[in-house]
Amino acid sequence: MENSGMSAVFATERLRLRALRPEDAPAIAEGIGDWQVVRWLTTPPWPYALADAQWFIGDRSSHGAHVIEIAGQVAGIVSISAENDLGYWLARPFHGHCYMTEAAGALLAQHFGHGDGPLVSGYLLGNGPSCNVLTKLGFSNTHIERKHSRPLNAEVDIQRMALTAEDFLGTVIAAPTTTGKPGRGGKMSLRTELKTPRLTLRSVAPGDEGAVVAALNDLAVSGWLVPVPHPYAPADFQDFLNDYAIPGETFAVDHGPGFAGVVGIQDDTLGYWFAPQSQGKGYATEAARAALAVRFAHDPADIASGYFEGNARSANVLRKLGFVEVGRGMRHCRALGIDRPHIDLRLTRDAYVAALPVEARSARLTFRSMQATDSDALHTLHSDFAVVRQLGSWPWPPERDFAATRAQPYGGEGFVWGVFLGQALIGTFGLTDGIVGYSLASALWGKGLGTELLTTALNHGFQHFPRDQLLATVWDDNAASLALLRRLGFAETGRSVELSKARQVPLGLVHFVLTRADWPVPPPAGSAKAGNA
Repeated sequence: MENSGMSAVFATERLRLRALRPEDAPAIAEGIGDWQVVRWLTTPPWPYALADAQWFIGDRSSHGAHVIEIAGQVAGIVSISAENDLGYWLARPFHGHCYMTEAAGALLAQHFGHGDGPLVSGYLLGNGPSCNVLTKLGFSNTHIERKHSRPLNAEVDIQRMALTAEDFLGTVIAAPTTTGKPGRGGKMSLRTELKTPRLTLRSVAPGDEGAVVAALNDLAVSGWLVPVPHPYAPADFQDFLNDYAIPGETFAVDHGPGFAGVVGIQDDTLGYWFAPQSQGKGYATEAARAALAVRFAHDPADIASGYFEGNARSANVLRKLGFVEVGRGMRHCRALGIDRPHIDLRLTRDAYVAALPVEARSARLTFRSMQATDSDALHTLHSDFAVVRQLGSWPWPPERDFAATRAQPYGGEGFVWGVFLGQALIGTFGLTDGIVGYSLASALWGKGLGTELLTTALNHGFQHFPRDQLLATVWDDNAASLALLRRLGFAETGRSVELSKARQVPLGLVHFVLTRADWPVPPPAGSAKAGNA
């Protein structure tokens, strides 16, 4: 990689990345001189002295490194080597605040923004926080590498990973700016790509010009909008792209390979439009719901919107989203060149959550798709080690950013639900690519809710998806779940030993299968005692 363009100072909302300076040596020596930091690295010597930090700063191979500066303090280093290998460390006082994800994400945004190629990285097996950072950035596992660790003076296993620009752009929070104010008004921009079961929401791109111009030259679209001119020219699209289509705030909406419309939230106001061929299919509700979920997850302030009188489609969309009327007046429709009666609406976060569609109900529980607004509740649910120790994919301790990646609609084959008792999120269920997974708050164990949860969700799975068998795995020390799956008809198919991400030790794993033929609908939960689950 060419490093000549990587030495500029740039910033995110909470930190600054800059070039190494000779006066950084004491802070670097102190940071790496902490055994809980250096034990997860492979190249620094141990003990690590001031002279080692001075040598590092002067070494030419370190010229791709950036100091992570937080509130004027040297917090760590992040670098991309000449071999396109991402490396980093963070001093222990700064752990647990997602600083490394933010710093590495900023550097990667600059790297891929320059059109540079794929990256590699890795972490020493057992280093859960580093695994979380790389996973959140979009890295994928490639292979295990055996390597010598200088601090440990031993051979260690490194999980090697790789990252393409496409994978990174699906996870990046915001690209850095030279002013330190990403997005509008100095706020961090939100995610630049969102997925729903049917749609992809992404940044507006120059290649959208033809579809946008064609749609907005149809008065059946632009005649219901306030600011759009008619006729709509390519120059109007360029103005929109350059001045209004802010990544993370305004999205182009795709259905499959085809452009469907635009949705955005700017200045606390929701706006959207969809091409005629994409109307009447629920796309506007689905896309707007996804954008609102991310916005409310970051900022609970009310959202405004509205529609011209007579626009029954928009009235229906906004009603389903939870908006309520707050006023009426006249607004100018630029495309028609006239003032028209306009209905003004407002949406609170609570009203948005209350309007989310319920997918299924049981005697005591409700089930619906996960949304970004569930992120805090999901993080709280999985901050109980008694719960997380029995899961396969959750790290410990859980990070809010990791919870946010799970608190969103699932777009693959199957479904992922939040499980609610009243208004409280008390569990999760996922059926993804034929594999079953679930969690339940430990305070509710032994009340039959696990049976009720699985019975309802498995019924839905067999009724709505064509698979003739479903798979599940359970750690062999999870007696309650082992008993529950067997009681519901799951049959054991084998055993293996796998690394528990939360416990960071190898554990026995029991593999199960449930066939459609072995799934007679069980009696409703509560009609008989349900054991411990």
